[in-house]
Amino acid sequence: MKKNLVCALACLSAVIPPASWANELIDPGSYMGAGAMVIESPYKGVDDDVYPVPVLIFESNRFFVDSTVFGFYLSENAEPLRWAVIGSLRPQGYEGDDSVDLNGMEDRGWAFDSGVRMSWKNKLVDLAVEAVADVSGTYEGQELRLGVSKRLFEGFLTPKAAVRWQSRDLTDYYYGVRQNESRAGRTAYTGHSGLEYMAGITAGLPLGGKWALFADAECTFLSDEAADSPITGDDSLMRYVAGVVYRF
Repeated sequence: MKKNLVCALACLSAVIPPASWANELIDPGSYMGAGAMVIESPYKGVDDDVYPVPVLIFESNRFFVDSTVFGFYLSENAEPLRWAVIGSLRPQGYEGDDSVDLNGMEDRGWAFDSGVRMSWKNKLVDLAVEAVADVSGTYEGQELRLGVSKRLFEGFLTPKAAVRWQSRDLTDYYYGVRQNESRAGRTAYTGHSGLEYMAGITAGLPLGGKWALFADAECTFLSDEAADSPITGDDSLMRYVAGVVYRF
């Protein structure tokens, strides 16, 4: 019940792709710091993951970095419409011994995606469209992302929302059950392409000088194809990040 309430509140906020959210904290600039990330797992019997995470946000006229995402702009920052080449880490998957419900499943690992982004900033919202593909050979699929965000109170709050189309290869790798993995109560399952939705909010709080606190909450609603998998325990999951950063 508590998680559903948080998800509902997050949906009232109107998620941008991961490379952009932290750049909206306080003022534009470069940040370095540390924090903690909590990720709820969609898989049956798997506990939530808690990670200490370094925070690096850097944006120049051409280059930008945000922890697991980096990119190179193909146009000047004075232009409202910009294209970029991006790379991003996909921290997704599980190990077969993570829970008794996954016993007999082969491990599904993290992946690295690469692709392009088109971003457009205007007076109403910031819009971003991304097309990425797995270049690590992990799931060998693709993802298309459309995200919007809106800075409020001079960047103190940034509500955000996104929709992601995920290819059959992506869904099948992370949520499929192969014939040799099927067991009593876990039938073989082939994933198909589908739409995943996400909503959330980011908050920044200056501490004085060049230090600031930040927090980010996201609620992801899995595609119907992922939610129907026999190894999926929940069709929505939360991700929380909080920490402190120093602005250069």
